[in-house]
Amino acid sequence: MPETARVPGANGSAALGDQKNVQIVRDRGEKQHRAENARLTKRKAIAVASIPGSNNPRRLGVIEEVGRKLDKAHQRSSLFSSDNSFISRSKFDEIITPEVVLDIVSDLDSFKHESPKTRNKLAQDIYYGDGVQGPRRRLLGVLLGIDRVGDLKQHMEDGITDDCLPLTTEPGPDGEEECMLYCERHGRNHMVIEQYPRPDTRRQFSRWSRILMPTFIISKRNAKHNHYVLERGDPLPMTVPDVSLAVNASSAAMCQGGFGEVIPVRIDASGGKFEHHTLLNPKQLFALKRLKHEFGEDAEKHRNEFEMEVRSLLYADNRADCHGRVDGKKESNDVHLIPLLATFEVWDPQSNLRTYYLLFDWAEGNLKDFWKSNTNMIRDKASLPWLAEQFYQLVRALHIMHNDRQFILSNKTESNLFGRHGDIKPSNFLYFELADGRKIFVIGDFGLGRLHSKMSRSKQDPKDIPMTATYRAPEFDLENGTISPRSDLFSMGCVFLEHITWFFYGNQGVDEFSAARLETGAKYGFEEDTFFALSSDHRTAGLKGKVKDWIDTRLRCHPDCSEYLYKMLDLIEHGMLHPDSEKRLKSEMLRKDLATLSLQ
Repeated sequence: MPETARVPGANGSAALGDQKNVQIVRDRGEKQHRAENARLTKRKAIAVASIPGSNNPRRLGVIEEVGRKLDKAHQRSSLFSSDNSFISRSKFDEIITPEVVLDIVSDLDSFKHESPKTRNKLAQDIYYGDGVQGPRRRLLGVLLGIDRVGDLKQHMEDGITDDCLPLTTEPGPDGEEECMLYCERHGRNHMVIEQYPRPDTRRQFSRWSRILMPTFIISKRNAKHNHYVLERGDPLPMTVPDVSLAVNASSAAMCQGGFGEVIPVRIDASGGKFEHHTLLNPKQLFALKRLKHEFGEDAEKHRNEFEMEVRSLLYADNRADCHGRVDGKKESNDVHLIPLLATFEVWDPQSNLRTYYLLFDWAEGNLKDFWKSNTNMIRDKASLPWLAEQFYQLVRALHIMHNDRQFILSNKTESNLFGRHGDIKPSNFLYFELADGRKIFVIGDFGLGRLHSKMSRSKQDPKDIPMTATYRAPEFDLENGTISPRSDLFSMGCVFLEHITWFFYGNQGVDEFSAARLETGAKYGFEEDTFFALSSDHRTAGLKGKVKDWIDTRLRCHPDCSEYLYKMLDLIEHGMLHPDSEKRLKSEMLRKDLATLSLQ
C-alpha cells in the first residue's frame, strides 16, 4: 500500500521523507488505480447468451482462445531488462470481461456440477470480489498465462486474491533455484503454489503476476508527488518509440546528458493519469531520465545525488504552485519550469543496485533545435510580443527557483531555502508545442542545481562546482569569487543575447558571435568563447570588448532593432551581464523590469 517513509538525504534533509509533499508508493499504484477506477468494483449480474436446449451455456475452446489473446497482448519494454514486458490494464480489461470469466467458469471441470446461477455468482466473485474477499481477475489471468487455469478453485479455497499479487520470490530450503513464493498479505506461503513440483512453474507464476500489474502512475497538480519503489520484475507501462518517427529527429540531442541518460517513452493511456502536465506534449511522449551510477560509486552517494536533484525539482514545483497577481500583472498558473511528474527506484539486475528514474514531459527540442526549425521567425516583428513573453516567463521561472521572498512556500520549514539552477545554457532551455499550436520555452535539467540555506548560499567554492564553460559567470574564475543565484542571471543573459543575435542573423550570426568572442583566457591559457575576461591577477573581470562591440554595432544598430529590443539589450548588458555579481540585477528586480517592458 502507498505509505510515507523518511529516507536519509543530503544537506540534512530528505526529499522523499517530506511526508507533507511526497508519497512513497510500494504497491505499483494498485490502491490509486482502484480509487481512480471505482467502476470496476461495482458488482452486477453477468448477462448470459442462452443456448437453445441447454441449461449449461458453454463457449467451447474459450480457455485456449483467451490464453492466446493474453500471449499476443504482451508489450515488450526493455527499460530494465531484455525480458521485461507487460500487458496494459486496458488490454487486460478488454480480454478478461465479466462475460469471459463466466465462460471460463462454465468450461472448467471443477465448476461443471454447479447450477448456472451459482456459476454466475462465482464469476461475479472472481471479477468484482464478494465484499469480503477481493477480486481474482488477475489471478485468473496468471493461471491462464502459465496454463494452470484448472487450479483456479484450489487457489480460491486457499484464499488467494488479486490483493496477494505479486507474490514475493524467496529462496527455498535448497537455495535460490527452488524459488518459493511468499504472500505478504497472509504472511505465509500458499500451499497450492508451494506444491507445484517444478520451480520454473512458480517462477512463471511470479513473472505473470507482474506482467498483469504494470505500475499505475499518477501526477496531479497541488497533490503529493508520487515516488514508486519497484521490486525486481515490476514493469512500467512504457514502451520506447522510434524517436525519429515520434518527434523531430533533432530532439535526439536530449537523449544524453552529463548527469543521466534520457529515454523517450510512450505511456499506455491506461497506465497512468496526468491531470495537467501533458498539456506540454499533446503527442503523449515522456522523457524518462535515468541517473548515471558512476563506476565504484557507493549506493549511499548515488542515493544522495538522486535526493538532491529531486529536492530541487520538488522545491521548484512547490514554488510554482504559489501564483497570483504580481505588480498588477495576472500570473499564469503554469510556470516555465519543467515539471517533475513522478520518480521511480528500480532494482537493476545488471548492477544489483537500486537505479533511480525521473519522469518528465518530452520536449520538441532545446533552444538550438528551435533556432534550426523556426527560421521563419528570424526578423519577424510580429513574433516580438511572443518573444517578450518568453523572456519574461523564463526570468519569472528563475526568480521562483531563486526564492527572493515574493512567493510563500506552503512548507514553512523550507522558507529559508534558496535555489540555484547551476547550468543555464541553450540545451537546457526546452521548447514545447502545445495542443493549441503555441510554442513555449521552459527551463529544464536541474542536475547541477542545489538548494542552500540563507547562511550557506554565498559560501560555495567555485572550484568545487561544475559548470558549463561558455556561459559561466566570472565568479567561477575569480580568485575570491563566490557562487550565488545571481550566477544564473549572468548565464541567462548570455543565452538571451545569443537569442537576439539569432533573431537578427539566424544560426550563422550565432556562430559568428561565438567566433568573435574567442580569446586566450588569462586563467587557463587556451581559447575560450566566454562573455567575460579576467584581469591578469584574476581578481577582477569585465565584459569582453568584442561582446560590447557586438551589442553596439551588430544588435543595437540593426534596422529591425525595436524599442523593446533596444531596452532589452540595455537590461542584458548592464543588469544581467554585470561582471561584479554584487552589482548584477537580482531576479526579482529583473522580473519587474521585464514585466514593464513586456507591457509596452
